[in-house]
Amino acid sequence: MYAVIVCYWNLVQQNDRIIGKNMNYFHRNKILTSLLIALLFQIMIGSFSSVRANTPENFLLHTDRSVYLTGETIWYKIYNTNYQEHSDHSKVVYINLHGKNGVLLFQQKVHLVEGKAHGSITIPLSWNEDYYYLTCFTKWNLQFEKDQLEAKIIAVYNPYENTNEESALSTSKEKPQVDFIQGNVKIEMQKKDYARREQGSVRIATTDGQKGTISVAIHYMDALEKITLSSVRLATNQSTLNLHYEIEKQSEKEQKLQIDGKAFDPITDDPINSDVFSLYKVGGDTFYRISSGDGHIHTSIDDFNGSAIFQLFNMNPYQPSLPNFTQIRPGENLIGIELKNTNPPHNIIINDYLKNARLNRKVQEIFEERTLDSLQNKQIVSTPFVADKVYKMEKFKSMKTLEEFIREIVTFAELSVKDNKTTVRLKNTETQRFFMEKPWYLVDGYLTRDEEAVLSIPFKNLTRVELFITNKSILSQLETVMVRSGLIAVYTNDYSIKDAIEAQKNIFTFDGFSQASSFEEIKHSSPQEARENPDFKSLIYWNPEVKLNSTAELEFVTSDLLGKYMIEVSGLTDDGKILSGLQVFSVSY
Repeated sequence: MYAVIVCYWNLVQQNDRIIGKNMNYFHRNKILTSLLIALLFQIMIGSFSSVRANTPENFLLHTDRSVYLTGETIWYKIYNTNYQEHSDHSKVVYINLHGKNGVLLFQQKVHLVEGKAHGSITIPLSWNEDYYYLTCFTKWNLQFEKDQLEAKIIAVYNPYENTNEESALSTSKEKPQVDFIQGNVKIEMQKKDYARREQGSVRIATTDGQKGTISVAIHYMDALEKITLSSVRLATNQSTLNLHYEIEKQSEKEQKLQIDGKAFDPITDDPINSDVFSLYKVGGDTFYRISSGDGHIHTSIDDFNGSAIFQLFNMNPYQPSLPNFTQIRPGENLIGIELKNTNPPHNIIINDYLKNARLNRKVQEIFEERTLDSLQNKQIVSTPFVADKVYKMEKFKSMKTLEEFIREIVTFAELSVKDNKTTVRLKNTETQRFFMEKPWYLVDGYLTRDEEAVLSIPFKNLTRVELFITNKSILSQLETVMVRSGLIAVYTNDYSIKDAIEAQKNIFTFDGFSQASSFEEIKHSSPQEARENPDFKSLIYWNPEVKLNSTAELEFVTSDLLGKYMIEVSGLTDDGKILSGLQVFSVSY
């Protein structure tokens, strides 16, 4: 590009010498030259911007620890370390937790705000004692090479898996000695030895006085320090892990939640191509129109928190309306982990730690309140649609089935029987003509086309029936194509055919943004209160949002667990420089 500009400038200079005294021509050439140079420089800058835009979004993943017990919570903070290099940014970051065989066990989505996010994952009590792999990435990252994606190893111990302590020993009985690296953050404490349930303070400062945001964890490490630090080393050693992903090309950075998957014909199992796929969020008021190529479904949806149930329908009347749908979860194909088939090590100190964990859980089972969530009845999903006609079933107690009710009471419906099968047709009250197709049914918030199952719902289980039988109500609220059929909404007192609907392969659960639970710090108490209510938390402090105005001061309370503790700091300065630091102190009698 520079050579082109130089060549063009030389040609103009020669032309100017030939023209001589023709100053108007000279100035005209100078103006054109200046404009061209400005244009060329703009193209160069655009090219450099394009190069920056086509680079990975690099992430720093900070977890409160690297070693956990089953049932404990993984607290994490994510930093986009090159956030300032991108003109646009992904707003959705994925947290994947894989087993040692590469199988995706758990996935979360977290909303990135100014390149930062935090959350939590609770480890199931039933998980086996093993190493697991935690990764974070955006969909944009999946198009780049494997070494751009990092994984952090965490060790998970199950206190009830190896209860034979002697046979579980596999390492030295001596506690390992480890040297700690301070990092570029200074962590100052008034003292290095505390009593149990004592209040302490810590002062954190950058070595060069810069401002930034950090996450701080203070956790027990006495029995587990060797595993903690070796896990951190392995997580940054690609030659040891040799991780690689099955690359999934992405065309844009994800700004909203996206659903990806494939739709198949339920009879032939061939991919379905249709311009009128419709995605419905159960209990919501939105239908997402989708076109598919080679059966691939891809659409952005409104952001939401927690999990929701979705249903995919094909509104083309000449194709199957209930396709089989296979959801694609980003980054689920983590393959090629080459690591020795080892389990987290045991020694006498670790086994004592696990024994204390068993005793602590037994105390919790005795004194904590039991929840009745498993005994609660299912909740009916209400919908926000406003119907043209509403019938309350308490007024019609002599009926036996919904079919009988529609035949005898609903004047806007016509029933016909063929081969012992009943079909309903609704009348459009605006046009005074019958709809072209049989109606759609909305049962307790779920859409279905299984007319036979709906009509057979016992009348005693019905609470309300609603009709959508005008162009105005359908076009303003429902899927547009339903103007060919109308809709009957049915509400029951027992989810009469919910299980049958959920068995359909066009229905699936999709996770929205995950929200972290609130971390409960240990409360300061008198020695008498501490003796009566001991607290053996191994994580005594976690704060993912500490503003570091060159310095920050934090307070914490120690637990009743005796031994060494570590203060871990991770974060970024305001200009994108990585911050880190470690400090160790003890808790004793």
